[in-house]
Amino acid sequence: MNALLPAVFGALTVLGIIGAGLALRPYTPAPKAPRVPSPLQRRLTTLSPRSRVALAVSLGVGVLLALLTGWLAAVVILPAAALGLPYLLSAPPAEARIRRVEAMEEWTRSLAGVLGAGVGIEQALTATLRSTPEPIKPEVTALVARLRDAGLGSTPGTAAEVLHDGVRERISPNKLPVDRWVEIIEASHAAGLRSTSTVMFGHIEEPWELAEHMRVIRELQERTGGITEFVPLSFIPFHTLLGRTHGIEEISREENLKHTAVFRLALGRTIPNVQASWVKMGLDVATESLRWGVNDLGGTLMEENISRLAGSYHGVKLDPDDLIGAAHAAGRPAAERTTLYGIREQHPLADHATYLVLAGEGV
Repeated sequence: MNALLPAVFGALTVLGIIGAGLALRPYTPAPKAPRVPSPLQRRLTTLSPRSRVALAVSLGVGVLLALLTGWLAAVVILPAAALGLPYLLSAPPAEARIRRVEAMEEWTRSLAGVLGAGVGIEQALTATLRSTPEPIKPEVTALVARLRDAGLGSTPGTAAEVLHDGVRERISPNKLPVDRWVEIIEASHAAGLRSTSTVMFGHIEEPWELAEHMRVIRELQERTGGITEFVPLSFIPFHTLLGRTHGIEEISREENLKHTAVFRLALGRTIPNVQASWVKMGLDVATESLRWGVNDLGGTLMEENISRLAGSYHGVKLDPDDLIGAAHAAGRPAAERTTLYGIREQHPLADHATYLVLAGEGV
C-alpha cells in the first residue's frame, strides 16, 4: 500500500502537467459542416422579386380564406398556384430561346435594310425600335436609352434626296421609299431626338416633284416639331453617273438662289432655319443667299467627301473668321451656335443689324 502511493502521486502529477499543457494550447473550434439548404429554400432564393410578392400575397390570401371558411388547404393551394401557373403557361426554355434568336434575326435584317439605305446607325436603331420583336424589345430599348445617356441628342435627316417615289426610283433605287423615310424620322423625333432635313435639286426632278417634297417635309414638321433646320443641296453633276447619263450641267447661281427663296417661302414658319451649303454653292453664293431666305451659313467643316468626290471645287474647310466675315459682308451679325441652335458666342455688327446669321459648328 505504502509502495503504491508514490506511483499514484507520480501518475497524477504527470496527468496534471499534460492537462495544463493542453489547457495552454490555443483552441481552434472544429469547422462546422456547411448547411445544405433544402430544395424549398433553393427554390425561394431563385424567385424574382415579382414572384416573391405574388407568393407573399397568395399566402396571405390563403390564410385569410382558411380563417374565414375553415378550408385549410387554401394555405397551400393558393401559393402553389401563384408559383406554378406562370411556369406552366409560359413557353418552355428551349422554345423561348428559339424565339429570341428568331427575333434577333428579324431585327438584324430590318436594321441592315435601314442602314443600307444611307441612314446613320443611331437613327437606324431608333427607327427600328418601334418594329422590334417583343422577345428582344427590352434589350433594344435599353441600348437606345444608353445611347441617349451617352450624349446622343440628334440625328441627320439625310438620304431624303427628293421625297417622291418616282424620282427616288430613278436616281437612288436602293434608298428607302418615302413612307419608310418619314417613318424613321418620326420615330427619331418620338424618341426625343432632333434631326435636320434636306433636299437635293438641280438634276432630273420636275418643279411639282420638288413641291411634293416640301409638302412632305412641312407636314412632318407640323406633326413632330423635331426638325432643326432645312438644308437645300444643289446637285454636283461632274463626276456622277446621273450627271453623265443625263447630260446634267451645274445649276446656275441665279437658279440656286431662286430655289432657295422658294424653299423658304414653302416652309413658312414651320422650320425657322434654312442653311446654305457653301461646299456645293460656294461661299460667295452662300453669302448672297442670306438675302434670299437663308439664316445659317453652316459649319466650318473639316472633311466632306460626298461633294468633293462628285466634283465640287469650293473646298471642304473654312475658318470661323471666314464665316463671320461673310455674314458681316452681307450686313448681318453672326453667332456661333450649337447643334440645336443654342447661341454660344455672338459677333455683332457695329450698326446692330436686325437679322441673325448662325455660323455654327455644323449639323
